[in-house]
Amino acid sequence: MRIAVFGGTGRTGRQVVTQALAAGHEVRVLVRSEDSARRLGRHDRLTAVVGTFEQPGPVEAVVRGTGAVISTLGATVEGPTTVCTDGVRAILAAMGRQGVRRLLVLSAHGVADSHDRSPYVVAVWALRGHRMRDKETMEELIRAADIDATIVRLPALTEGPRTGRYRTGTGVAIPITGSIRRADVADFLLGAAVTGSYRSQTPRILASAGRRGFRSPAGVAPSAVVRAPLTGRIALVTGATGGMGSVIATDLARRGATVVLTARTERAGREAARAVVAGTGNPRVEVLPLDLADQDSIRSAAAQFHDRHHALHVLVNNAGAHIAERRLTGEGIEMNLAVNHLGWFLLTNLLLDTLRSSAPARIVNVASQAIADARAITWLGRPRPARIDLDDLQSERAFHPMAAYAQAKLAMVMGTYHLARHLEGTGVTVNALHPGLVATGILRGFGIPRPLQPLLIHASRPFLATPEDGARTAIQLATSPDLAGVTGQYFVSGKPARSPEASYNRNLQEALWTASEHLTRLAPGWRPKDPVTRPLPGPATDHTPDRGAT
Repeated sequence: MRIAVFGGTGRTGRQVVTQALAAGHEVRVLVRSEDSARRLGRHDRLTAVVGTFEQPGPVEAVVRGTGAVISTLGATVEGPTTVCTDGVRAILAAMGRQGVRRLLVLSAHGVADSHDRSPYVVAVWALRGHRMRDKETMEELIRAADIDATIVRLPALTEGPRTGRYRTGTGVAIPITGSIRRADVADFLLGAAVTGSYRSQTPRILASAGRRGFRSPAGVAPSAVVRAPLTGRIALVTGATGGMGSVIATDLARRGATVVLTARTERAGREAARAVVAGTGNPRVEVLPLDLADQDSIRSAAAQFHDRHHALHVLVNNAGAHIAERRLTGEGIEMNLAVNHLGWFLLTNLLLDTLRSSAPARIVNVASQAIADARAITWLGRPRPARIDLDDLQSERAFHPMAAYAQAKLAMVMGTYHLARHLEGTGVTVNALHPGLVATGILRGFGIPRPLQPLLIHASRPFLATPEDGARTAIQLATSPDLAGVTGQYFVSGKPARSPEASYNRNLQEALWTASEHLTRLAPGWRPKDPVTRPLPGPATDHTPDRGAT
């Protein structure tokens, strides 16, 4: 069998190459230089291709004609690194072009939802957060790709005696001392590459070392996902350059939809689009410049969409932001309100006629369970649900970051209910959801002092939902045949849930809708001095909030 190995010059990679050659396989390896090739040694069945991941030609030459691809990529330096992410992105693109389906990747214990939330995992994230994030992003790309993939997560690797037995399964509790020889890692990777016995439709934890027992793999295997085809359909996803948005856009593209993803910068948009195309093989992925804090940008984005398309079947309003300081947009609107409520409100209204004419169509709004408890510290005392104050929508009298954020998300949910009634009988549904507290860039906006952000954010990641987990309900609402006629609902963990009681007040919904029309200049006769838009101080010019999926 011909096997492609990436990371073949590292210690684990060299072990894979050595054992593959000893077993009679043909091996191709990507190396950075002729010196690296010489260090691998000479063998009749070994081909070393000189190149880098920035060069598609050499990567394709390694992948071409192989039965499986093995990646043992990893960083050997401290500090920020994207070696695994960049490498796997190039590998997936080459596999897609060459029609190679089987990929086996070495990851690390503690990535994303791996095993448990032990002190060991927290410590690893705190000390090696950059490496762990690189592995985590790598896994996100693989999960989104339409291939037969196996992700192997391990505790420490050792050159010494074997300290635990190699097994398969999930839900593993691994002791801190758990470790395994590189030779055993190579055995497992080669066995999976040759036999395919560890493949699954959804990549999952398949290998670990430890002394404790494992549950039966059959008992934890993922159920098959029913993928509703979206060929010929057009979907627009806001905030699609990272985290949940990327997962949602990739899933819709994999189902065959033409996906329009929004991005604040052209560069970020191009990178996100390339990742979706590489992961799905669907070339129908477009970028739409959009800044939800700028109403002119929203109007321009809607106009550009209408220039390109005459239909829209799925609109996922995923983008959101938590801004810890009171800042104003160019229109003089408080940032939390502008990005988390008025942004989706204006964009959706500008696209509403197209959605109606494209029915059946769906609108999915990503809100937040902060609406149920707007306190910054939630583990003491009673929950304090968010509230709408029409006389102070912009938090002029008193600004509290979480309260402002929660009010904006509550406004989104109430707008969802109002719009659902307005669209009854049109074939367009609209629902809102809480994705869970997801490990995305939005965490940087929660008032954490800048010097402490890297440590605290990385330390908290093991306790947070993955972007895949967070995206699950949004994808369900956007695609599930079972929800085709469901509208005007708020979902948590894939099921309908109650939002705060005040959100069901129809008079308040109507008043909020009117206020939102005024603030977005959609209402006729709008005047800057209307009660809901009292004059504000001049707009801030230095705002740089971190925006991502909620």
